[in-house]
Amino acid sequence: MRLYDKPAHVLHDMLVNKEITSVELTQDVLSRIDEVEGDVEAYLTVTREEALKQAEAVDKKIAAGEAISFLEGIPGAI
Repeated sequence: MRLYDKPAHVLHDMLVNKEITSVELTQDVLSRIDEVEGDVEAYLTVTREEALKQAEAVDKKIAAGEAISFLEGIPGAI
């Protein structure tokens, strides 16, 4: 199972327990978008650089021992 298939509560626990990084998770989600977007055309805009920048910021918070909110570090789309 790839990371994008896991529910948010599992991903949050994995982030907090340092089993994965937010950058790894974001890269997995972006990779999945690259794989299927040509067929599904679900996104108007993908902010790849901004997503990775925010993921790096969350990883720094976790590394510093700071608490993160439930969805912080987990990519999402509207």
